[in-house]
Order: sequence, then structure tokens, then C-alpha cells
Amino acid sequence: MGPPEISYIELPPSVLRKPLEYPGLPQEVLVTSGANSCLTKAVLDLLQTYTAANATVLEVGSTSDAGMEELLQGKDVVLHVGLPKADATSEELNRFLQQTEALLHAASSAKVKSFVFASVASVVFTGSDLRAAGADLPPASPCIDAHTAALSAAEQRVAAFNGRGGALATAVVRHHNLYGAGDADLLPALAQHAREARMQVVGGGDNVVDFSYAGNVAHAHLLAARALAAGGSDAAALAGCAVVATDAEPVPYRQFVGGVLEGLGYGSKAATSVPYAVAFSLALFFHAVAFMFGSVVALRPRLTLGRLKSLTRFQYYSGAAAHELLGYHPPWSRAEALQITLQSADARALRNPAARVRPVGPFSAAEVARHRTADDAWIIVDGKVYAVTPYLEQHPGGDAILNNAGADSSAGFHGPQHPAQAAEVLQEFYVGDLLQEPLRKDMQGGAAEARGAEQRCGTCAPPDPSISSYINEYWGRRCPNAGLQTVQQRSNRLVFAGGEWGTV
Repeated sequence: MGPPEISYIELPPSVLRKPLEYPGLPQEVLVTSGANSCLTKAVLDLLQTYTAANATVLEVGSTSDAGMEELLQGKDVVLHVGLPKADATSEELNRFLQQTEALLHAASSAKVKSFVFASVASVVFTGSDLRAAGADLPPASPCIDAHTAALSAAEQRVAAFNGRGGALATAVVRHHNLYGAGDADLLPALAQHAREARMQVVGGGDNVVDFSYAGNVAHAHLLAARALAAGGSDAAALAGCAVVATDAEPVPYRQFVGGVLEGLGYGSKAATSVPYAVAFSLALFFHAVAFMFGSVVALRPRLTLGRLKSLTRFQYYSGAAAHELLGYHPPWSRAEALQITLQSADARALRNPAARVRPVGPFSAAEVARHRTADDAWIIVDGKVYAVTPYLEQHPGGDAILNNAGADSSAGFHGPQHPAQAAEVLQEFYVGDLLQEPLRKDMQGGAAEARGAEQRCGTCAPPDPSISSYINEYWGRRCPNAGLQTVQQRSNRLVFAGGEWGTV
């Protein structure tokens, strides 16, 4: 039996970039970043891709109260999406609450018009099944865990500041089981459990739950900011209230977990389970130990009674309020969102080290061009694509392949330095064909000029094989760039705690 495989499918532009618009979104936006940067990354991505807004990033806790107020001068909206991690300590959660209140005071003093806060839908979860639960349910008391309790308390502070000074309008957008690029909670925990062969699912795992892709949740936050800025009846109904934004595709917990683990190369069957009675007994034991010795030794059991309820109960929520007040529909389906997430750099670091990536072609030249590093090298030879990363250490020419990684290596491959059996060796790394893309009419002139440049390059005498550096050149010819046109690109300004990151 061979190593586990991860199927890699090139994502089309229609999946990566949706036709989104945010007319009326305020120009000056402050975005917070915290220990879990998943939602912050998604918000910044949407702002930079679809808007002309100037985004300022504030690391929560990095600025004094006075500095915070100064940073907020001239800002139109605050998107407080920098959240603590799910396993944050009591000290970290208390600090987050204090920083949230300081941010609210600073926003009010600076005459910021809108404040949108990211929270979790489980602030209303009491431990019983929730089916299509609305955001108008009262907050649970007590909450299911300390993390949820901190966000619930922060929500109350945000609501209390609505209308403060006659200017600030606040709203809360809740998600459930957040995932995406930069996720510091859900996917890392599942991958760690799979590596350690620890419990993933309690009981049958048939409880239906909501999941929330960060891109969808970020979209809802921008819609909320726009709605508050627009005023009118929808803004009045939204101000001081909460809405829920998820993928709107509730799914059995085991099914989602299995899909994630398969996509990370652990296999769907890596989602091991234990009977509910066994898990309950363990959670009760840990609870008793923490109760008796918690004042003497800092104990943080991984399995708690609250965690057990979260793993086994139905939890899916109604997005009716978000749809009615914001016009929210998830831009990305759950299948699309998982594909994007599992191909992100963060998720690649969580993959099963023993798994082999099996791309599924055909691949466009643009996709091949993204694989040009020592950790991820593809080449094109005679219209076929090869993932040669595993061969780099065995290659007699060392890392010379990287000179043309992500591009066409046909000319160099057929050079005199390669024996006849080189083609047979290369076949082991074949992953698919190159997509034959028609040449656009507006590019034909440039292509002709490029061919001329290639011919001119081809007339040059090759380097003397005796020169030691020749081995580093034979995988591809280096020709002058030709037929390239200047691309007009709007710049967005990113500022971090008052210091510019430059344009992107």
C-alpha cells in the first residue's frame, strides 16, 4: 500500500474571485488583528481586492489608549475582528475585554461613525440542541466555556456603546466554527488530533452543525459596515443588534471533519470516535480533578463538559436577519471554501508529512507559475506538467531545476547533458497536461515579438560546457522580456498601528 495521497485541483478564477461590490462602504477603515488572524486576513483581502478603502491594521493591545484615539482620528468605521484563540487563558481573555472597551471609548471620542464586532453564535448555546436558532435568543448564562463568555461580555459592551455621543452606531456579526487561511483553532486542532490518533468525534458524529468560511464572514462584516453608514430603516434595525453569518450549509460534524482530514492527507477514517458514555466519564473526571486541585495547580483539561456538549449537540443557526438587513448570501459554497482553505499555505503546513500530493490536471500556465520554490517545484516539458520537488535532492545537477521552476523547461531538458533515460525518470513525476489556452488577439503582437526575442536568444552560442556554472543554466534559456505591457493597478494603503506597510 502506497503513501496517502492528497488530490490537488486547480481552482478556477470563478472560485477564487467572486463578483463582489460594496458601494457606499466608508473610505477610512480600521481593522483589528488578534491571536487568531483568520478573519483579519479575510477582511483585508476583500478590502484590497474589491474596494478603494484605506485599511489601517491595529494589533489589539499594541497601542496605549491615547495612541489608539490618535490612530482612530479620521476613521469612518472600525471592524473589530481580531479575536483571541479558543484556548486563550483567563488573563488573555480579560485583557481582550479591557482592550475592546478601550477601543470603544477611543472610537466614540474620535467620532467614528460605525463599529462592527465579530463574535460567535454559540453565545446563545446552553448545551441543548439548536436548530435554525435566531440571533435574537438571549445570551446563555452561564456560557459553554470561558472563550464564549468573554465574547458574550464583549458583545454587551459593544451594544451599550450604540448611539454613544449621538454618533457611534454598533453591530455584531456572529459566526460558528470559523475556518480559512490563518485559522489558528479549528484546522490546527483537527490535524494535531489526527497525528496523535486522539479523539475527533464523540458518538456517531451525526449532529448537524454550522461552519463559517472566513471569506463569507468577512463579506458580512463589510455589508454591515456599509449598512450602518447608509442610515435608514435597515441601519436603525441593525444598530445595537447582532446577526449570524455562516456558510448556510449545515452538515453532520463527522462529515465535515472527515473532509478536512482527507484534504490534509490523513484520510477520512482518521476521524476516530469514542462512545458518548466514555467521553462523558472522562470529562466528568477531569472536571472533578480541576475543581479539587485547580486552586493549587493550573489545570486546563482538553475535554470538558462544555466541550463535550459542543461536540455532540445540533448547532445550526438562522441567517434570516443577515439576509434581510444586510442582503447577505454566502459568496463561497462550503465545497469551494474548503478547497481554497486546504490549498492555503497555512493548511499545507498541517498536511500529513507522509502524504503525497497528486495534482489533477490539466493546468494553466498561470497555475504552474505558482509552483516555483524548492518546497513546491513544477516544470513543463513538451506540454506536460511534472511536480519535481521529490526529485530535487536526487537530481545530478542539484537544484538547477529551480532555474526554470514554474515555467517551460523543454529546451533545456532536451539539451546534450541529458541521457536518453532522463525522460523515463521524469515520468514518475508527471501530474497532468498543460492546458492549451487560445492566444487572445490583443496579445498576438506581443507574442510575435517574444518569438523574435527567443530566436535572437537561440542564435547565441551556448556556454562552454567546461564552465562549472553551466550546470545551473541548462534547464532553461534566459531570454529578454518582450511583449510586456504596463498593467495599471490601483494601490491600497495599509497602515499598521500608525506605520505604513506600503502599497499592495
